[in-house]
Amino acid sequence: MNTRKIDIEHLIRHNIVRINGIRKKRNLLKIKLEVKSILQDYISILDYIAMDINEAGPNKNPRQIFFPLYDNEENFKKSAQGSWVGPMEILNIDLYNLILSIQPFVTGNPMLTELIKFNNLLKHRQLIEIDRRTTKWGVVTTKGIVAGGYNGKVTGNIVDGKKVPDIEIKEGRVHKISPGDPEIGVRIEIVDKETVSFDGHSRDLFQFLFFINEVVEDFSRKIYELLEAWNVSKS
Repeated sequence: MNTRKIDIEHLIRHNIVRINGIRKKRNLLKIKLEVKSILQDYISILDYIAMDINEAGPNKNPRQIFFPLYDNEENFKKSAQGSWVGPMEILNIDLYNLILSIQPFVTGNPMLTELIKFNNLLKHRQLIEIDRRTTKWGVVTTKGIVAGGYNGKVTGNIVDGKKVPDIEIKEGRVHKISPGDPEIGVRIEIVDKETVSFDGHSRDLFQFLFFINEVVEDFSRKIYELLEAWNVSKS
């Protein structure tokens, strides 16, 4: 069976290079344009997978083929009825279960639903809003050690995998502001951490893109393993 597997592998590798590339870009408009193309590539990959699954079945669905992603089980089932997805529950239960396993209402992770939302936004309305936010972050040290002149609170500190007390830095010195003493004394590092956020939220753009890439890459690998096995079983 002639599948789109090679095209998908090329797109995934190409997108990894592009995601790493936009880390270095300073122009937000160029980042927006690149993000539009990257996100739409992932939609294309999922639709390519849908086409290959549909074409592997004995009764090819003549209707428009797209890959379903729903955060609601009822909507998923409605979509499956009469589409290429529904027959898979009988024709190849492993493929059907794999399609089901990636659904946001199963995983509890909304990022793939957001991929669809952003694709519709990009296609019909506008580019995704992106901005840069610089925050201070650090790890805790023992009370009274000079801390580079930074003033403010540093919370959520983890040292060697252990959560340690919140601290406040006043005039360059560390003061404990939550109960308990740190079990480990380490030097504090206060640095500027730049986050490229998007869609009006503080979420990190690159974490989102790499997550989508990881999920789609893993899903496509498993799908084509099942498709190849199915093809062998029919020959």
